[in-house]
Amino acid sequence: MSSARRVSGALALVLALATAAPARAQVAPASPGRPQVTWLVLGRGGDTRNGAADRSMQELALEPLRLSLLGRHAVMPADECAGLSSGGPSSYGGLRAMRTVAVNLLDGPSWRSPRLTLFGFSRLGCPLDAAVGGGAALTVPIRPSVSFVLSGGAIYLPATKPGVDNPTGGPAKSGSVRADVVFRRPEGRSFNLGVDTLLRGVSFGGVF
Repeated sequence: MSSARRVSGALALVLALATAAPARAQVAPASPGRPQVTWLVLGRGGDTRNGAADRSMQELALEPLRLSLLGRHAVMPADECAGLSSGGPSSYGGLRAMRTVAVNLLDGPSWRSPRLTLFGFSRLGCPLDAAVGGGAALTVPIRPSVSFVLSGGAIYLPATKPGVDNPTGGPAKSGSVRADVVFRRPEGRSFNLGVDTLLRGVSFGGVF
């Protein structure tokens, strides 16, 4: 019971920080890249044994699920969000203000060590596409720049524009479970190939 409460408490904290005040949100750059991940540190120090050089692969392992969930709910055109605000910048170069927070529940001193990561993310700006989500990712390194990642999570949008999947508008939610092989590329880029229950088939993507 104590372990379950600890995990649920950690996930609640991650989601709370991911939806923190807009002033604390990381605005995604217009250049290629991904939102900066804020890492929480476990009291036992299990989350501090790997240096910054290893963080890039850990962060890239979270991207297949995050991008899959956000991709299911596309960003609205700027003209449809004019005059609206969800408390953050409306857009920057066509990209929303985003934030990702993560904590490793299972970690190790080597790049070969499997990792279990809880993470939360948010997308701010226009109320019609603002979203919060979270999930867990189990990463099994194959090489320093290649990992197998099993992940699952969900996303929630408080309000949406009426459409095919949500004829009346209002709140929307979806979930997904993924299995991917993630390849780290130069300059913080990545490529992943996997299967996705949300897309119901094979998918590929990455940070380009």
